[in-house]
Amino acid sequence: MPRPNLLLFTPDQLRADALGCFGNPVAHTPNFDALARRGTRFHSAWSQHSVCGPSRVSIMTGLYPHTAGHRTLDHLLKPWEPNLLRCLKDGGYDVAVPGNRGDVFAPGVTEASTDFCGNLVEPTWGWGDLAIGVDEDHPLYRGFWFGRQGGEPRLDGDEATVQTAIRWLEERSDDRPWAMWVPLFAPHPPFMVEDPWFSMHDRADMPVPLPVEAGLGKPGFMDEYRRRYGWDDLTDGHLAEITATYHGMVSRVDDQMGRLLAAVDRTGHGDDTVTFCFSDHGEYLGDYRMVEKWPSGLDPSLVRNPLVAAGPGVGEHEVVLTGEFNGIPVRCKVDAVDHTRKWFSDLKSCAELDKEDWVATRDGWRKMHWIEAYEYHWQMAMYRDILRQNYEGFDAAEPAIVACTKQDPPGVAIYRFTHEDKLSEALKDAYATVQQMHEMMQDDDPRPTRCGVCELCRVQTITRCMEV
Repeated sequence: MPRPNLLLFTPDQLRADALGCFGNPVAHTPNFDALARRGTRFHSAWSQHSVCGPSRVSIMTGLYPHTAGHRTLDHLLKPWEPNLLRCLKDGGYDVAVPGNRGDVFAPGVTEASTDFCGNLVEPTWGWGDLAIGVDEDHPLYRGFWFGRQGGEPRLDGDEATVQTAIRWLEERSDDRPWAMWVPLFAPHPPFMVEDPWFSMHDRADMPVPLPVEAGLGKPGFMDEYRRRYGWDDLTDGHLAEITATYHGMVSRVDDQMGRLLAAVDRTGHGDDTVTFCFSDHGEYLGDYRMVEKWPSGLDPSLVRNPLVAAGPGVGEHEVVLTGEFNGIPVRCKVDAVDHTRKWFSDLKSCAELDKEDWVATRDGWRKMHWIEAYEYHWQMAMYRDILRQNYEGFDAAEPAIVACTKQDPPGVAIYRFTHEDKLSEALKDAYATVQQMHEMMQDDDPRPTRCGVCELCRVQTITRCMEV
């Protein structure tokens, strides 16, 4: 079978149980529901972080957020780190990212990883046009509810993104298979949407959120969150208003996805496109009398992911029980590129994954288990960031020449540094260790050495196998 096109549709902060196909009886999500009926719904897929950036980095790399230190919103994917889009582009796909979502890739990485990114349709509605329906001292304001945004369709950032995606499909003439990631902002707060979406859901029919009492034994951040924002003042009626507005935002996203899928069919790609719909994380939406999310929150409302897939090679009318969703969606029965997860095998250049290795250190060859080497490996990725920020002339895109002097563990990673005169004394001392390593490689020890540059952080390592 020819390689399929890939459509990745990613709303922000979408709870799984806000969709009809995940059991919500009051949700108006006909397009999500139809996609689930003709494809596979993942009943128990779990995001690897409850905040936007770290979760999206995990999805784009297939790695846990902590693997390379992507625990915060401002630690973005760097040029030397692998990502799904670049992998697809290198594998021959015509890759597009409509819109201007800026919380995943460092500057320049989106452009380097795609054939098209940005807008063909520019938004005409911005945050300066926002209508806030309550005063700042109102409990709903503290709950990030801004309310109805008029009665006419808005050409905001999300709508411009969807219209750009549709136009890109209609105007492209490339014969290559295509892959498009469509990341949206909604239904992320503030809770606000125009009609007809704002009035679509009856406030009296809204699901009742979990009470504060259900959170007994929960982390202290919940109490502090409620105290700082005054959320204990939110009444049941306020929470119903927030929930109905959120459901309206979800219905608007559903409509946008439906128009995008219709464009896929209209341009002749319906039978050869695999569509993945998933979020980065969820939303408290009144549970424990809270809204928004928290970086260490692990409640199902935050990390259960509404993953749905449909298209050639994907089972129809299926529900799959899965354990986690930390990875590259194309691994779901879709052979898009041979090296989609190449960087995992490349970690063996640091140390074999099934046994201990002898790793070069300043004190000679030292036995180091692969887990220890791997932990050291991602520490060096962060160390590389420090070099890039503090030393003019350090080329972050090049694999390496500076050996680390860190003694716990005392492994050695090598970096290429273009201006040795700018090295500190500590780094010069580390550079001397590199020379020792090369001398050790010339000894009479019959055990083979391995040199390699790992795709994960562009760290070059030298290891020696235990066995001859």
